[in-house]
Amino acid sequence: MTRRVSILDSLPKLITARDVLEPIHSVLQQDALIVPIKESWIETCMEEGCDFDQIFLVVDGTRPVASVGSIELLDPELEGTRVRDAADPISPDALVAANTRALDLLELFATRDNVYYLVLDGHAIIGFVNYRGLLGPAFKLLLLGLALNLEDVALGLIRRQPKQSFLRLSPGRQQKASEVFQMRRIDAKEKPSEKELLYYTSFCDKGFIVAKRKLVATVTNRELTSCFAVAETIRNRCAHTSPSEDDIAQMDAKSLFKAVSLILRCTAAIAEQLDAPIQLDATGVEC
Repeated sequence: MTRRVSILDSLPKLITARDVLEPIHSVLQQDALIVPIKESWIETCMEEGCDFDQIFLVVDGTRPVASVGSIELLDPELEGTRVRDAADPISPDALVAANTRALDLLELFATRDNVYYLVLDGHAIIGFVNYRGLLGPAFKLLLLGLALNLEDVALGLIRRQPKQSFLRLSPGRQQKASEVFQMRRIDAKEKPSEKELLYYTSFCDKGFIVAKRKLVATVTNRELTSCFAVAETIRNRCAHTSPSEDDIAQMDAKSLFKAVSLILRCTAAIAEQLDAPIQLDATGVEC
């Protein structure tokens, strides 16, 4: 039976650079002196409470030729110089299209040294994106969707033979699922089936069952265990509504990209198995 495609499958394609960019704060002439710009910028930030860390577009007349960060403009060694002395020329590898997938931006930050990228819409530069800005609400929604999609396809797979799946759990984990069911379904009058109880197992329980029953041949049990552990961490961090030590921003780009790649690979492998026909051995167990 073919799995029903959900919105969670589409999120990686839907969220792009346009959704995570920050606007260019201002346009600077390349021959302008840095000191008055710096003083004006500091005054603006003090009055409006804005973030000091911004990107300016540098132009020659009206033609964009470079970009510069406000942090560079604040460098005391650049006093008495002009904007062009602090700016970085615009090069092809500093640009991304507005429809670039957010996940592809993550890969860029994980594999390149760029601090930020300018976002191009047609011929116009409409903003910039840095790693900190990438990890905003839209990208957290994407990451949360990836984790939930992994859990969803795993649940679908283990519920194809619910009794065999549920019995793979220890008595303690089975009891925990029953307790969660009773807590959430206080109106239930009948004893739940194994298929229903699987819905109330924990995130990592579902991954444990997939691995224990060896339902996916294209990824190892170790990879599955690692995948569900990191996906649960990402889910929990993205679910937080206020900044904390557990916020997703605590993960560096390389670690997050590695985790996301593993989640995507395991999700695809489980989904492929879920779409495949059920094959049973002589005892009626799925093989």
